[in-house]
Amino acid sequence: MSRKQLFILILIALVFTSLACSLSSLTGGQAEDTQATIDAAIAATATAQAELETQINEAVDEAMQELEEEYLLMTEEEFNQALDEAIAEATAATEQTVYYVEEASSDGALTQEEIEQIEYYAYYADDLIYLAEDMIYAYYGMYAELAYETIYLLEAIEDDLSQMAYAMTEITELTVAAAETLAAGMEVRQETIDGIITAAQGTSEYLQNITPEWQSWADAIQGDRETRLQGVQEIAANFIPEDRLAALNETINFADAVRNALGDYSISQTELFNIAQFGANAIAGLQAHGGPQLQELAGNIGNITNNLALGQTPHAIHNLGALEGSIRNIPDFSVPDRPEFSPPSAPSLPRPGGGRGRP
Repeated sequence: MSRKQLFILILIALVFTSLACSLSSLTGGQAEDTQATIDAAIAATATAQAELETQINEAVDEAMQELEEEYLLMTEEEFNQALDEAIAEATAATEQTVYYVEEASSDGALTQEEIEQIEYYAYYADDLIYLAEDMIYAYYGMYAELAYETIYLLEAIEDDLSQMAYAMTEITELTVAAAETLAAGMEVRQETIDGIITAAQGTSEYLQNITPEWQSWADAIQGDRETRLQGVQEIAANFIPEDRLAALNETINFADAVRNALGDYSISQTELFNIAQFGANAIAGLQAHGGPQLQELAGNIGNITNNLALGQTPHAIHNLGALEGSIRNIPDFSVPDRPEFSPPSAPSLPRPGGGRGRP
């Protein structure tokens, strides 16, 4: 469990404890049959629920901001591994919710404690689903144009997560209604209990789909990275610079192409293969006219191109800095004035739409 997930779990536990205490104090010493008590209990439950929603949403938004900074430090493969873990956490939390609903409702009734526990599990599952969806949307923003042939497989996983989130929200809404009923001194209607059970059972198809869908995408994206790498390595020079100066200028053109492509911290296949072509031309010129002292530049160009093909953006940025630093130290060559490359620290990444419980 990540520290963001643990933070949300602790927050939900604290808020639910507060909610339970407020309801208990409302119903403990008053005449249960008076309309004033009923109205007060329902109003208190609604107020506590609104406060709960606000606090959890603020916690999730804070976690999202921190996560987006972390995404930028990951390679595509590391991102995939983190996404795998996030989806596994969301799936496990949803399964836990379903299991508890079935256990708690097996006697055909729900106590106040059971309702609170179901709502706690459903909120937690929904927020872990949101974290996983946020990662998927961030992946779209950073890699969709590079790995576009595999995106439809990831979209299938996103669709299942969205349906799971919808079910968790439905369970939460029904448990809120049940809590209001109990707070008013009345029994929970069987219709409400049946609705909670139905919503929980409705997730079974999506839970069963997640694992095979993930494996299909994981296999496809690994193959896609290998195909990209092979593609850029097969590109031959279509222009060989005529002398050392022209070779160094073509190296600058290569660096500029990388800068332009990574300005939004994403890269398309078109940009990748344009970069690879600049790189092939620059390498050919350096090998022909650079002499032994400039062969390190040729190797660095190849490394950057390979990094980009494999989705290793942090490595590519590091190697770009090394390449430009080496160029600045070449005697008798004037490098155009340019700041050290630094991509946006927090690019505008897409986020799941519709808030918590998106249908």
